[in-house]
Amino acid sequence: MRVFDILEKLGARAIGVECDSQGPLPESLAAALEQQPVAFVYQPGSHSLTGMRVSPSRLEELRRLLAGNATMIVELDGLAGLASTPPLTLGSVYPERTVHIRTFSKSLGTDFRLAVPSSSPKFADQIQALRNFREGWTSRLLQSAAATLLTDQGSLHQVALARETYATRRARLAAALAERGLSVSGQDTLCIWLPVRDQQYALVTLAARGIAVQPGSRFQVAHRPHIRVATSISVEQVTLIADALAEAAGTFDRPKQQDRLVGEAS
Repeated sequence: MRVFDILEKLGARAIGVECDSQGPLPESLAAALEQQPVAFVYQPGSHSLTGMRVSPSRLEELRRLLAGNATMIVELDGLAGLASTPPLTLGSVYPERTVHIRTFSKSLGTDFRLAVPSSSPKFADQIQALRNFREGWTSRLLQSAAATLLTDQGSLHQVALARETYATRRARLAAALAERGLSVSGQDTLCIWLPVRDQQYALVTLAARGIAVQPGSRFQVAHRPHIRVATSISVEQVTLIADALAEAAGTFDRPKQQDRLVGEAS
């Protein structure tokens, strides 16, 4: 959503690229490239919404499509420190026009609001100039604190524990939804991207139960009815929330009591 906000402020037009479980679809990217976009923006690692990862074979297809044009490539890694495996990159093939942006607000804390870009000297100079001559800047105190946390073994251990905890929470909710006929995929991400029959109905139904989710339309160029469900819930809440989500999605079929997800609070 943040990317869409920035593009809107700049007056830019976003061209949607369809994706599947392996990443951006080549035919969809090819159609978008025919419109001569300024940049191709994608998430090579775990997608922040769906948890899907770009596969090596798909990355190779994207590489071939991007050959012979000057389209800038922007890679967003919003789960640095929390993803189970590092993301792939086109930067090794197109270093002169690739900007890889790694953010640490999810692993180190939202208060840091820090990102580390990797790019060619040309883009690095442009980014530095933009930061220097605008009203905002990145605190050196926060930079130093982040550098310390990223190299301190105790800090890295805590991040690893957080990564395992987040994965367990997501897996519990995904399993409970599967019991109710709702299949979700992906990994590493801190939410579940849930398809629903009617987005507004789902939002109202969940709100009536005191459950807040985000509408999927806020994260899409071409709207398809989805909701974004955060997975930061305790094990005691899983059954209740899974029931509510199944009802909101329009596929509710209450499981038998003995079939419900059980577990102990860690």
